[in-house]
Amino acid sequence: MSTDKIALTASMRSNLLSLKNTQKLMDTTQDRLSTGYKVNSAMDNPSSYFTAQSLNSRADDLSTLLDSIGQAISTLEVADKGITTLQDFVEQAKSIANSARDTANVASKATSDNVTFNAATAKTDLLTDVMANVKAGDSFTIRLGDSTKMEGTSNVSKDQSLSQIGIKAGAKIEMIVGDKTYEFSFKADKDVGAATVDAATGVTKQEFGVDMTLEDFMRETVYTVGRKVLNAEVKDGKLSFNTMDNSSLVIRSTADFDSGKTVALQTNFNKVFGFDEGYSVTITDGMTVEQFRQAVDGLDGVAADFDSKGHLVISGEQGDDMVIADNNGSNFVKSLLSSSIYSATNGSNERAKYANQFDAVLEQIDQLVQDTSYKGINLLNGDDLTVVFNETRTSTLELKGVTFDSTGLGFTMSESEWKDNASIDKSLDQITKATSLLRAQASEFGQNLSTVQIREDFTENMINNLQTGADKLTLADMNEEGANMLALQTRQQLGINSLSLASQAAQSVLKLF
Repeated sequence: MSTDKIALTASMRSNLLSLKNTQKLMDTTQDRLSTGYKVNSAMDNPSSYFTAQSLNSRADDLSTLLDSIGQAISTLEVADKGITTLQDFVEQAKSIANSARDTANVASKATSDNVTFNAATAKTDLLTDVMANVKAGDSFTIRLGDSTKMEGTSNVSKDQSLSQIGIKAGAKIEMIVGDKTYEFSFKADKDVGAATVDAATGVTKQEFGVDMTLEDFMRETVYTVGRKVLNAEVKDGKLSFNTMDNSSLVIRSTADFDSGKTVALQTNFNKVFGFDEGYSVTITDGMTVEQFRQAVDGLDGVAADFDSKGHLVISGEQGDDMVIADNNGSNFVKSLLSSSIYSATNGSNERAKYANQFDAVLEQIDQLVQDTSYKGINLLNGDDLTVVFNETRTSTLELKGVTFDSTGLGFTMSESEWKDNASIDKSLDQITKATSLLRAQASEFGQNLSTVQIREDFTENMINNLQTGADKLTLADMNEEGANMLALQTRQQLGINSLSLASQAAQSVLKLF
């Protein structure tokens, strides 16, 4: 099969080839102008294309790491701010401790205004000779603390029966509310006996079954004493009683009131619930006035001495309330202080207030540390952080976390309400050590932050250099390409004109026919 061919002159073919090459160059130039790149594929320049691709790939990898580095900086900044805030809290704790150190508690006092002693002959004077209605065997209790409240320490539930808690049939307690005395005894059932008042002594007596629940016992006790006088509750598993009218409160386990029963049947109500009965003092046979004073003065937190008028002054040294009460059948406190139960509320435990403030600061420290977290990483609560600086993960920085809650900083809660200077000094020592720890860690975090920021700057510059290097291999010079396009357009136009002239030369042959 033959194909007819159109015969072109050599001049026309030459012009057509020139136009074709010109158009190809124009297409290439147009592509560069539209994309901005002189190397758009491996066909343009394999070496430059693949080298630039490698440089851009590394730049992309570093850009991803740069985001991670930025997050690490934010984590460090949060931790550093947490350290600064912890230092503020420690300074606050220091101020509180120093204020407590400079503050003295005002002792609560009970003074024997109706009885005087001769300090000069106190070593030889018999106590029973100096004080009327006092005999050997008389005893009384001194309790320090809130005079209106008794709070237990044992863990109990309102739904438990008294027997489950540990109260046995035969046990008895004495509750003194203000100037009224109540004797509560316990029997082997769950019933509540009627409250009766002894006409001779004025003491209210009532029986409770040990199989009744603690909740029922509290309700019945409050009803007997008076709902506007006494309150009972179980809070955080601890039983407490408190008076509603600020009258004094005494609860104590007693020896059996009936001679037909033995003390062996008794269980100690106060020990079962963790009530503080206070100290017990007993007048012994032949006890001198000075021996008695020494016995009271030797009690922890209690002082006893004679004033200039010969009155005996019993003091709660740390400013706590002080309740002094005769034990059953004793008349000593009544003879000494004109009342069988005496409540001294004229003290002031200012240091306890500061101790509570100090403990509150420690709680704030614990809460702050829990909140100093960034994206789940808490450098102040034991978490570690690894910062990666290159795409092969061979260049890293290990950031070790610390545990800087109150325990981690070496703090303990205030001891004994800061009643003595030694307990305050212990807290001040802890503050000094915590301050040193915080300063050292702040310095370390600061150095780490500086290191990460330097590497962040380096990585940013590295990315820029890689991208610049890749651009040098592939980017087109727009000025040059624009000039090329203009030149090619001119060449194209000239080629078209040349082709037209060659065509006209061929047409002149037709004129011969």
